[in-house]
Amino acid sequence: MILERHHDLLRQGAILVDVNDPDEGVRALVYLEHSIQDAHTTKEGRRRIVSRRLQYVEIDSAGQTTEAGYAPYLDYRPLEESEQLVVDIVLDNLEFQDDIESKATSYAITSLVAQHLQEVRERKEELIEKTIHAVQDRLTKEINYWDKRAADLRS
Repeated sequence: MILERHHDLLRQGAILVDVNDPDEGVRALVYLEHSIQDAHTTKEGRRRIVSRRLQYVEIDSAGQTTEAGYAPYLDYRPLEESEQLVVDIVLDNLEFQDDIESKATSYAITSLVAQHLQEVRERKEELIEKTIHAVQDRLTKEINYWDKRAADLRS
């Protein structure tokens, strides 16, 4: 609901200060949401989502992109009024501000999504192996039971 109502405002962004970082460089923190779907379809005709993940990517002023971890914004504070003038000057001189979204998306596609897919695949394959083992175990027990029952009835 927040995304639907405030999409434009969220896309515009906010200026926050990382008090734990002694570097005075500017970084862009980008929120990405991606999901992994399987071949099943829902009642609405859409593919079923098996995993959804929110991730954060930081892009520094040199254009280097890194994973920011889980909810890095929790350590940030709002910009103070005394810092506003300095920030306006810095933002006007930023070179990477036009392609922030494309850099973050490219980084996510090449690094983050593959890792997420591998984690989901491993989890699903483990579940499939457990299911196969349980079915085989159950069928073996049923075969043994009916073989014994048949032998009892013959005698």
